[in-house]
Amino acid sequence: MQSTTRPHPRARDHEPVPTPNVAPRVAFQGEHGAYSDEAIALHWGGAASAVPARECADVAAAVERGAVDFGLLPIEN
Repeated sequence: MQSTTRPHPRARDHEPVPTPNVAPRVAFQGEHGAYSDEAIALHWGGAASAVPARECADVAAAVERGAVDFGLLPIEN
């Protein structure tokens, strides 16, 4: 059985907790079809579930509360 890794919401400085065959949920600011949505598809090879958020702070909040596995924010717009 192939497994992926998924960070535990409270394990910031620890190794990720293995989770078998679970597509990571990745929050991004914007709508589906935005550059960040495309970046998620490219980085995870289409294996992640992109979760749109209205603002950058909403992305950070989703990661902080454990609603998503990762957050992706642009460095430049």
